[in-house]
Amino acid sequence: MYGEKTSKDVFLLKKLSCNYFLRIMRISIILLFTCVFCSMAESAFTQNAKVTINKRNASIKEVLNEIETQTDYLFIYNNEVNTDKKVSVRAKSESVSDVLNNILRATNIRYTMEGN
Repeated sequence: MYGEKTSKDVFLLKKLSCNYFLRIMRISIILLFTCVFCSMAESAFTQNAKVTINKRNASIKEVLNEIETQTDYLFIYNNEVNTDKKVSVRAKSESVSDVLNNILRATNIRYTMEGN
């Protein structure tokens, strides 16, 4: 009787192997979704947002407003910042930091990027 397997033993083995397989599948799916969501979060909050702006003789304030409409960025500045200075911008799918560096090059305005 020790060498023979009863139907109850076979059923328990099948049940154990099925539970083991389901547990591995659950863990695999959880890890897969975790990796996908992490990669999506990274690309969503990068500071590499691209903008397309073609403005001639526009104020810095107009350019900043255009960047705000095309991206999730919000610009905060005080009244001491002169945003009425006229600039010309030609940017096609350029990063926001490149556009800002371009329009603020000849001014004494400095910026920092924090989140959005």
